[in-house]
Amino acid sequence: MIIFTDKETYFIRRIKEEAEKINFPLQIVDPNFISIYSDLMKYNGEDVLLRDVIYFRGSIFKEKREKILSISEFCKFRGAKIINSAESSFISSNKWLCRLYLTKNNIEMPKVCLIFDKKDVEEAVNFLGGFPLLLKTFYGSKGSGVIFINDIYSLISVYDYFSALEQNFYLEKFIDSPQKQTIRTICMNNKSICSFIMTPQKDDFRSNYAKGGNATKTNDKTEEIAVDVMKSCKLDFCAVDMIQDKNTGKFFVLEVNSSPGIEMAEKITGKNIAKQFISEDW
Repeated sequence: MIIFTDKETYFIRRIKEEAEKINFPLQIVDPNFISIYSDLMKYNGEDVLLRDVIYFRGSIFKEKREKILSISEFCKFRGAKIINSAESSFISSNKWLCRLYLTKNNIEMPKVCLIFDKKDVEEAVNFLGGFPLLLKTFYGSKGSGVIFINDIYSLISVYDYFSALEQNFYLEKFIDSPQKQTIRTICMNNKSICSFIMTPQKDDFRSNYAKGGNATKTNDKTEEIAVDVMKSCKLDFCAVDMIQDKNTGKFFVLEVNSSPGIEMAEKITGKNIAKQFISEDW
């Protein structure tokens, strides 16, 4: 297995640990130092022996899309199995595009509005049922790119700010859940691996662990939804975040992460996800 990443993370450290235990053939490669000569790939001037399975880790599909797409397609044409294809990784990294794929496959998500003219703001607010609302950028992870909006004045100010930056965004209906909790499910190869509940810190509506949220183990029945999401996005490995409406009990999918962290999942659930990742029959 080759993992392309430009960052040393908990995921990479754990994969290395588990690979060393069983002498698993693993190579970690920084795509910034890759060169391709017709049908030959080199890393730091040395030939790269293509493995059967390749995983592109992190947000590199978003940040270095053309480069990573070129490397990914080269490896695929050489016969490698790509965990999360270039297409599926790009779709899941773009929140708006991902939403289109999920709604097409009848996955329940909160109502949204994508508007390009400020005069349509009030109509969008009415369509979404009034405040509070969430403003979400097309890209963002670990709780970034999500803004809580409580009134029209704040919305107009934030709208003007992002419009001036030519940053794409959309408005989303705020779903109030018990204790502002969200449920994350890690999926691999069309099956659920584990689920856990994330609760935000005091004075923060975001329950992402990277923002300081707390997590507890759960036996919630959301695994089937998460696997449907994985299949809809044509992903091999991902995390699916869901929320339960405290008034109706209904579950809504919030986001999909094609490069999920596993630190919280391993510590909370006690599952060895790194070992399962490298031993999986891809």
